[in-house]
Amino acid sequence: MLSFIMNSDFWKSRWVNGETPWHQTEVEVLLKKFCPNRALKKSIVPLCGKSLDLGWLKQRSEAVVGVELSSIACEEFFRDLGAAAAKTEHANFVSYSGGGITLLCGDFFAIPMSEFQGVDFVYDRAALIALPEDLRKRYAARITEMMRSCAAPDVEMILIGREDGSHGEGPPFEVTEQEVRNLYGSALSVTVVGSAQRPSRADPDRILKETAYRIQR
Repeated sequence: MLSFIMNSDFWKSRWVNGETPWHQTEVEVLLKKFCPNRALKKSIVPLCGKSLDLGWLKQRSEAVVGVELSSIACEEFFRDLGAAAAKTEHANFVSYSGGGITLLCGDFFAIPMSEFQGVDFVYDRAALIALPEDLRKRYAARITEMMRSCAAPDVEMILIGREDGSHGEGPPFEVTEQEVRNLYGSALSVTVVGSAQRPSRADPDRILKETAYRIQR
């Protein structure tokens, strides 16, 4: 099982080498379909890369905060957006801010909870499925803590799980409905809201099922 440091180096090297097949050139369909139909105040996107979903969410949120390990991803995001970003160094991370979007470059587990204060929407397309099993438990525990301790009362999360028959091979890893319920169901409400099937970008002959979950306090 990969340790977090090994996993961090793995993802950083993928950005250095331009090996980012998970990056989508369009906004995620399941996000557009199931994002809350209300004005959002603060949206959080863990392990965000340079996702186009961030810009789409900014149209519906007063503020968007992404968390990303790679400085390359953060810099490319603002370059592609055509926006200047103010760079600020903190004790455990570096923040890039511009156009109402802030990317926190660092270890998600080391980002102070104060950075997530007031969040009312969490969006996870590629965070949970990027982590090996032991880190998925640690990650879900931190998301649960965020949603229960420092979020707005009406906070909700859209989480996209993945089933592709890989049985532990990855990343990305298979995350089934049962695992989602095991990770979040004891403290939060978990509801399946929809699903989609698509060819795997890594293996076009493999069809994967992506399921969207609405998770609430």
